[in-house]
Parts: sequence; structure tokens; C-alpha cells
Amino acid sequence: STLSSSSAASDVYKRQLPADSIEEEPITVLNIATGSNIVNRSIEIPDSIFSLDIERIYCLTHLRNWNDSKTIYHKWYQEGELRSKISLEIGRSFNWRTWSYITVYPERVGDWKVVVEDSLGIRYDSLSFKIMNDQIE
Repeated sequence: STLSSSSAASDVYKRQLPADSIEEEPITVLNIATGSNIVNRSIEIPDSIFSLDIERIYCLTHLRNWNDSKTIYHKWYQEGELRSKISLEIGRSFNWRTWSYITVYPERVGDWKVVVEDSLGIRYDSLSFKIMNDQIE
């Protein structure tokens, strides 16, 4: 018999593939946030504009991972230039939280972006923020 091109037929076909040919379930980023402090594995006050009077900026990534342990990266870009690439091990979890941070000092003033990638370079999410020279009211 011939398979029709309906979605039901293609679903049946997919289920009949050998188990070792099924690709890993992708990682799902549930939330990404930046802030100057982490409390109970959460960003205390999420923000996107920071001043030089804080010590660190944290990026917390909250994700779901059905794979076995995997490495992801937080890639910190300042004005489009890669400044830091931090390797983070994540485990199999419905609700995994991991974070990295940069230290704040005057040379870091400007526009920033944190990109979440895996070891294959697949980009899962990103978040932009700014470090200002002056005090924030």
C-alpha cells in the first residue's frame, strides 16, 4: 500500500523509526533575566539598565532539559564583541536554573547582550541590557 501525504501517515512513519535515529529533544528556555543579585535561585529584581555602583550583573537562565547532562554557554557581548563565554553544565530537569555573571567596572559601560547557546552553536535565547556611566534614579 502507498502512504498518503497526510500528517497522520507521516506521524506513524516517524514513530516507526529506530530509537537510535530519534534526535535529542531540544532544550527549552523558560525564562532569561538579568539583575544585580540572585536570591533562592532567582534574580531578585530583574532589570535591563545598570549603573557602575553595582558589583556584578547576573544572567539567570531557567530551562527545561529532557536530555542527559549537557553543556550550554552564556556568551556575553559588549557592543557586539564577545567578552566572555561561560560554560554551564545542565542536568535532565523540568525546571533547571543556571547562571553566570560579569563584574561591573567603568570599561564595561555600554550595550550588552547575553546569548544562550549549546556546544553546536544552536542559539536558544538572548537578552540585551545596558550599563550606564551615571547613577540611575
